[in-house]
Amino acid sequence: MQRSVLLWLCSVFVSTGAYAKGQIDLSHKKWNTLLQETVVSKLSGQITRVNYALLKTKDSQLTAYLKEISEVSEQDFQALPRDDQMAFLFNAYNAGMAKLVVDSYPVSSVKKIGIPFVGPWKNTFIMLFGKKMSPDDLEHKTLRKIYKDPRIHFAVNCASISCPPLRLTAFTGSQLQSQLDEQAKLFFGNKTENLYSADKNELRLNSILSWFREDFTKTNDTELVTYVSKFMPDLANIPASKIEKMKIVYNDYDWNLNDNN
Repeated sequence: MQRSVLLWLCSVFVSTGAYAKGQIDLSHKKWNTLLQETVVSKLSGQITRVNYALLKTKDSQLTAYLKEISEVSEQDFQALPRDDQMAFLFNAYNAGMAKLVVDSYPVSSVKKIGIPFVGPWKNTFIMLFGKKMSPDDLEHKTLRKIYKDPRIHFAVNCASISCPPLRLTAFTGSQLQSQLDEQAKLFFGNKTENLYSADKNELRLNSILSWFREDFTKTNDTELVTYVSKFMPDLANIPASKIEKMKIVYNDYDWNLNDNN
């Protein structure tokens, strides 16, 4: 009886966001509120834009969220379930990039922030686990290296027009798998970035699929198309013979700021 009560109490603590001594808010309420107030959805979420002018007026709330997650110890983070860890890192990346833009706003492109000719990717400005980390540290040295899920590329938002859409709600561990599938469907549903032409048997894809090709396929274009077809209805029911001959073209990446103004 005592053991069952203890397990029940643990489940209550986790579901309400308190976890170990770090009191981690697993709902990421502060970030969720900011997203709902400042992210504008277009085409049912396939495209989102950020009202950075409004977000700038809420900088104290954004700073408070970043401070909150920066106080989480690595030990407490490691004690979290895998999906909660991933959600935490996705939110940290996206909130960090939003803060970077806000601090420099107005600006036309994220590439104009940070190290000249390089952008912000190697600039260490996101404080986690007692050290400053760069976007590259989070995405490539942590998320891609440790968690090895191709859908990572549809979750992190680099504050640019060609980026996957920034969600209107925070990532949470309890909903992460459905959220990642939804992000993939929204990403491939944006016909400006991803479009199949049946007449030409040509598939135009976002450059992310080229830059990080090894995350999506270890073999050939056929395997890549098969992966994409899970989230892109236009590719459903295409004969294998046609997939094998399909031409893949990668679009130029639009680095202009995903600003709603």
